[in-house]
Amino acid sequence: MTDERDIEAASESLDVSMTQEGTILFIPFSLAGFLGISMFALGTFFHTWKVVFVVPPIWILAAMLMKRDRNMLRVFHVLLRLIRLWVTAHRWGGFSVSPGSR
Repeated sequence: MTDERDIEAASESLDVSMTQEGTILFIPFSLAGFLGISMFALGTFFHTWKVVFVVPPIWILAAMLMKRDRNMLRVFHVLLRLIRLWVTAHRWGGFSVSPGSR
């Protein structure tokens, strides 16, 4: 039979920093990459350099929103996947594999 001391000795404490995505200027890498690519794409599409004035306020807003919860972006992705599942189920008439059978 296992003893409580053996279980406590075998378990390791969870390092919270290992569960969170790395950041660059206070926002996660994935969001930073998305903002950088979108700034370049919008500047190219509209043939203007003035996009540089739009992205920094969005970056600061994202940093303020993600200050307390660095996993907020992952939770948002899960929410989007759930909404996509609901829309697909509504479009096809349910969660069945065969869309024709109800």
